Amino acid sequence: MTRTNEKPVAEHHSSIKYNEAVNPSNIPKEQDVETPTNTYTPQTDEEYTVTLKTWCIVIILALSYGISFWIVPALSACQTVTATQLGDPSAAAFYIALYTMTVTIAFMVCGANSDLFGRRWFIVGGNAVMFVGFVVGGSAKSNMALLAAMALIGLGAGNAHLAAFALPELLPNKWRAAAIVLADAGVYFSVVVGLVAGRFASANGESIFYAPAIAVFFNFLGLYFYYVPPAHPRGLPTKQALKELDYVGAILFILSATLILVGIVYTTTLPSNDPKVIGTLVSGFACLLVFGFRETFAPLKQPLTPPHVFTRDKGPARLVPAAAVSAGLPPSSASELLAALPLGAEALARVPGITSSIIAAAGAAFRKSYVVGLRTTALSSLSFGVLAIVACCFTNDIGPKMNSKIEVFLENDENAEKNMYH
Repeated sequence: MTRTNEKPVAEHHSSIKYNEAVNPSNIPKEQDVETPTNTYTPQTDEEYTVTLKTWCIVIILALSYGISFWIVPALSACQTVTATQLGDPSAAAFYIALYTMTVTIAFMVCGANSDLFGRRWFIVGGNAVMFVGFVVGGSAKSNMALLAAMALIGLGAGNAHLAAFALPELLPNKWRAAAIVLADAGVYFSVVVGLVAGRFASANGESIFYAPAIAVFFNFLGLYFYYVPPAHPRGLPTKQALKELDYVGAILFILSATLILVGIVYTTTLPSNDPKVIGTLVSGFACLLVFGFRETFAPLKQPLTPPHVFTRDKGPARLVPAAAVSAGLPPSSASELLAALPLGAEALARVPGITSSIIAAAGAAFRKSYVVGLRTTALSSLSFGVLAIVACCFTNDIGPKMNSKIEVFLENDENAEKNMYH
């Protein structure tokens, strides 16, 4: 039987309307978006097949993700000895701190923008920068050179960390949890083996740099030749995406992250009331506060931290007015009903246009919103520990989305035509 595109197209338009309601500024104009080349979304296991090439890329991405963490435990085990050998023991305090600073900046800025420009060159470029950083670190003859190496490794690792997103999206949604565990397997290896290697490499520190450099080089080759995801995941042309980038937000975040982390490092070598410590921390948190307000309230087309990602759905605010209006309540009274519903019968009686049938419908919707909220919390808490239960109170039920659908296909593989945007 011939397959039609009517249902997927309708679902696509429905999702666009919902996103417009959530955050209209994030919805690009029609003329700014590439025309989808495929509007049919397969839904059965038979239509979603993970090819051998995809599995190879998944493994390479997992290795890339794991190696990006290697230097932290490895150098932590011998940083004091290394800094002393290079002439300044106090420089050891900045080794891992500089990595943390640059990896935070790269992950935040590049991670958000990889949704616009595709993940390929961020991850491939990140591995290339990591390789250079490892080589510089292995050949370093001074603390300044080693600090430069740590900065390069951090910048590369921040982009390599995007493999944590790239890997699961190549597999069916129902496998995402397992995909994340697969990506983390390399991290566990780095944490355990890297720490031991660092202990043994105290007298010969360059080995903890050259060994991962070799692995990163082969990862780079594999990703360069075979990892070809869509270049425009959101359908925005490159020129349009460049116009809509949140440049000011990126600068604010870079400033805040740098100042805060430098201030924290200063506390290890200076008194906590030293002007350098206070000045960097206060100015850093001030920049971070400005960044947060800008991302939340400024009319940005492509914010680094979209507010709707960090806010939960307002269940009663969505369910109750719709049910009450369907039962005959004037739309102008919906907000008054929502405010009066928790206050009891007397408050409800003062709502214009209220009737007993409307109260019954609104009450049922109000209870349903609590049922949905409790169900979401219960389902989420099954898979998490005690600390995660608190966070799960603010999540939504993602069960229906954990299906056989694959979000991204390799552009150089047999399923490339299934990508909506290329």
